[in-house]
Amino acid sequence: MDGSFSSRFDSGHEGLVHDIAYDFFGKRLATASSDRTIRLFERNAEGAWAEDGVLSGHKGSIWRVRWAHPEFGQVLVSCSYDGKVRVWEEKRAAGTGSDGVFHKSSWVMCAELSDARSNVADVQFSPRHLGLRFAACSHDGFVRVYEAVDVLNLSNWSLTDEFEAGKAKMLSCLSWDCSTGCAPSMVIGDQEGCAKIWEYSEQYRKWHVVMTLKDRDPTRMVRDVSWAPNLGRSYGLIAAAFSDGSGSIWRISNSAGHPEPASWELEKEYEIGEVGGSEMWRVEWNITGTALATSSDNGTVQIYHQNIAKNTWEASEAPIRASST
Repeated sequence: MDGSFSSRFDSGHEGLVHDIAYDFFGKRLATASSDRTIRLFERNAEGAWAEDGVLSGHKGSIWRVRWAHPEFGQVLVSCSYDGKVRVWEEKRAAGTGSDGVFHKSSWVMCAELSDARSNVADVQFSPRHLGLRFAACSHDGFVRVYEAVDVLNLSNWSLTDEFEAGKAKMLSCLSWDCSTGCAPSMVIGDQEGCAKIWEYSEQYRKWHVVMTLKDRDPTRMVRDVSWAPNLGRSYGLIAAAFSDGSGSIWRISNSAGHPEPASWELEKEYEIGEVGGSEMWRVEWNITGTALATSSDNGTVQIYHQNIAKNTWEASEAPIRASST
């Protein structure tokens, strides 16, 4: 890693960019901003990013934007300070040009969900084996799970679950477990410094806590969490970013292979980042769960890989630095 980046482009936003999300194939991306817009970009044949649309409608800063799995089409979900969650879909239609047939597309807002009573901080689609559904967490302390009633008509969503993940706590982030064969699970972080794993019980038809990864510590607010994809490992990995500049990678196991709380174990916690350093805002795994990227407010992105011999996670020698020029 030489600390460089492959390409750069102007986002066109008039405010801070809070989130960037690639689609499944890495050929399109969406950006969310405090200017209350989402901008879409597509990589062309030369490898450059060209703007492909602007989505507007939120009444406050947009914190997160996420792509659904392409199995369900070109679908986005966004959340905002205005307390709304919006679902967007790209509609394609055939048209005839002077030199033959061409295809046009446009993005439409399919649904606006306003069940939250406060700022919606994060939203994420579930793994595709659970169907087309997503979870949203907000500052009212609740997590809400929605499911598309008909995947061919995204204007109708059902609120399937609603649970309080922290009494009087402002939730800040969440991430689904993508593993198959286990009960639906997610890790949830809040601004009081807690990070917990929640799991859905088919027996009791509700979500419940199965593990506390980090106890309350207001000096270390949880900014982001990310559950690593699992391609055959016997354990899971969860990363978190904290407001004090540090981060953690938790190695967990569910040895019994079924959703019993007693089967969950915290095997090890690895510390990353630097306490007292620049605030860490985002953590994101690669598609295989073997590398972790972190971003901080000093304009750097750091890549971590596991050193199996030393049983540690180590940062690349040179961080990727943003340039003001």
